[in-house]
Amino acid sequence: MYQPDTLLPFVKDIRIYTPADGSHLESVRAKMPYIRSGKSNDVLVHAWLDKLPEFLERFEDVEALHLVGFEWRLIYAETKSFLVSHFASVTRLVFKRIRLWSSNDLVKALDAFPCLRDLEVEALQLDLCADYHWPSKVSDSALLLDRLVIGTNSDCVNKAFIWWLCGKRRSVGVRNATIVWSESDMGSLVFMIRKIGPCLQELMFERIPDTSSANCTAWPDKRFDMPWPPVRLDEPIVLGCTSVGKIQATIDWDEYAMFTLKMLCQLLDYHNSHFRLHLKIRTVDILHSIDWTTLDDVVCSVSDLKANRLEIELSVPSPAGRELVARMLPKLSTRDVLVSVSQAQQI
Repeated sequence: MYQPDTLLPFVKDIRIYTPADGSHLESVRAKMPYIRSGKSNDVLVHAWLDKLPEFLERFEDVEALHLVGFEWRLIYAETKSFLVSHFASVTRLVFKRIRLWSSNDLVKALDAFPCLRDLEVEALQLDLCADYHWPSKVSDSALLLDRLVIGTNSDCVNKAFIWWLCGKRRSVGVRNATIVWSESDMGSLVFMIRKIGPCLQELMFERIPDTSSANCTAWPDKRFDMPWPPVRLDEPIVLGCTSVGKIQATIDWDEYAMFTLKMLCQLLDYHNSHFRLHLKIRTVDILHSIDWTTLDDVVCSVSDLKANRLEIELSVPSPAGRELVARMLPKLSTRDVLVSVSQAQQI
């Protein structure tokens, strides 16, 4: 039987979700709990959240908080204040499918949880693009994360998030990271990797084709200069001291793929590392555009280090994939590397 004094102390994980398909709004009518007023622009206001503080205030010492699927700017200030203050001591935060007004709102929301050791941010959006509304202030406090997940956010969210993560902090460390990257701005990625690389032990990385942000609508002459230097795809970069023991990377080949691969190779611990690489080549045009000689040299530079374990999977748009790889990557074909070839699904 439920007894507050016997059950409540064991509640360590609070999850507040709305369905991804918006089905919770399908039967919205006047006076239903999803609407505070009859105005059409209030339909998406999550008024049911206003009832949560009364219920949730009984839970103490919660360790993990999941906030998924909200229009953050439309939540009442009192409700939002409760969520970020009552659970300020959580060590794990999942912040997913959240739409915020500006980068300052994103920074303010993340700063409300100063004890984080595990952070996931995914499918976040800003109404005001960070390229034109840059965070006015970010924390300089030290931050050490055991686990970080950066999912498929809009371009400007990633820039603002990276600036919050490591822009001004006196020290920052991430032990295990999962990064999904679709941006054309590689400067912010390099900036982050340089900051978190020295502590990084494991990395899962996925490069997906660039998708332009739908909420970047301001005039070009109002764009802020980014606080990190731009990078050129045809120039080498130096990441500094890194020794990642395990990297699992999937690269959907595009014009940024070679740059990305060279960057990942720099992260490896040259004394003992495991690099598992999946290259997806989806069209014949892409297949013919690749600088295969450079690709052969790059992957062989990893295999030449005897302590490293290299596994490569190539998805190519040809039924004769293995013969193609043997012809295009002659050096790799002579190395002790586990290579698997599959036929890619063409787009």
